[in-house]
Amino acid sequence: MAPKPGMVPCLRHVMRGPSSKAPQYRQRDDFLSPGAVPPVRCASLLPIFLHRVPSIFLKSSLRVTARTNNRNYLTIVTVRFIQPRPTIDSPLPLPHHRVACELPLRFIRFRYPHHAAASGYDRLCDYVAAPTIRLSSPVYWLGETVLRPAFKLMAQHGGKRQYSRYDGSMEFEVLLDMMRRRNQIYHFIYAEKSFHLSAMMAGRRGHRFVGTVHLPGATHQRVFASTDHFKLFSHIITMDRKTVPILEQMTGKRNVTWIPHGTDTDYFKPKTRRKDGHFRIGFAGSHERDFDMLREVVNNVCLAAPKADFHLVGRDNRLAALARAHPAVRLYRDVNDEDYRTLFQSLDLFVLPLKMSTVCNSILEALACGVPIVTTTGGIEDYLDRSCAITVAPGDTREMITAILHECDPAKPGRLSKKAARQRALAFSWNKVAEQHLTVFERVARQNGT
Repeated sequence: MAPKPGMVPCLRHVMRGPSSKAPQYRQRDDFLSPGAVPPVRCASLLPIFLHRVPSIFLKSSLRVTARTNNRNYLTIVTVRFIQPRPTIDSPLPLPHHRVACELPLRFIRFRYPHHAAASGYDRLCDYVAAPTIRLSSPVYWLGETVLRPAFKLMAQHGGKRQYSRYDGSMEFEVLLDMMRRRNQIYHFIYAEKSFHLSAMMAGRRGHRFVGTVHLPGATHQRVFASTDHFKLFSHIITMDRKTVPILEQMTGKRNVTWIPHGTDTDYFKPKTRRKDGHFRIGFAGSHERDFDMLREVVNNVCLAAPKADFHLVGRDNRLAALARAHPAVRLYRDVNDEDYRTLFQSLDLFVLPLKMSTVCNSILEALACGVPIVTTTGGIEDYLDRSCAITVAPGDTREMITAILHECDPAKPGRLSKKAARQRALAFSWNKVAEQHLTVFERVARQNGT
């Protein structure tokens, strides 16, 4: 029996739905399956918990997911009042050859959970022999309890869109480290995300800050209420050349350097595969991907090149729509690291239409597997050359289709080279990139007299 208007439904009614049938439990993958309907708003569940849990805890901890199937629906409620401690280390073992560093350098590391074990800029910390500051148990529990409201408010109103409550806890640990030491160099691996509280220690106790900025310059006004905090860094590292003058204008100094993003060329490497007569084209990810452009590319290439197959990695519903529309399109919604690498090794071409870019992990990993690239300009072209990649202007669908069809035809001259793709990736191996970072750290140390 349905609840009367104005009444708060009991949890049992919400779980079972208006039907008398038992609840139909659906796995998370089914939420994105073909034909899935849009999410149902679950505001009616909140009064059940609001009188028990302070809102400052609820908003960051209550996760409610619902889907409807005709009249029967299920609501899954997961309440996590204490968030698990984020993992900052790659699951892979440390490399055998690390760059020696005798400087007073310390890393503030963050690792995005969606990255493969061998992926991510934080892997720099594995290749430079310098300590990483880690969140201690006392600070972790303080961040989850006593200091949680303060960190939550700071994340929401601190003027840095990517800053999170966890970053507040991590920076509190960094402040304690700064107060115990002198004349240290602190490298914030994600400066746009992890730097806020540390500003109060700028210029104190002889400490110097180095920050790596990953975002394109066009996003800075949207992400930061103010960019004055960049002036506190002794040196800033960017992921592309175009961002260098933008950040130098913000800092008023010539203290910005482009150092390329690295890739694990020992893990991602080519593998000979048996030819099956099909031309395999890959795509991966969702961040700043131009899905409208991708849809037009897939529609036209599937019509013009019957032997071309698309292999799409991602959970976006627009990828699922393409897989339903074309038999030649295969969707990989959830892949483990080994399958991800095997898929890349099997590709003939990697296609990535982007709205904007500085660098892209999947492009570097495809290059390392010996896969040529077709993508859009932005900043990623700093990592490519004409022997292994074709770049077109953002939104230029016709040129991208032309480039792909040219690569699909084995009779066409001047096709991109897989060998050249691998050689290009070797220039961005983590050992080489770590050496370039060490040069910047040494420059900062000389400024500091250490």
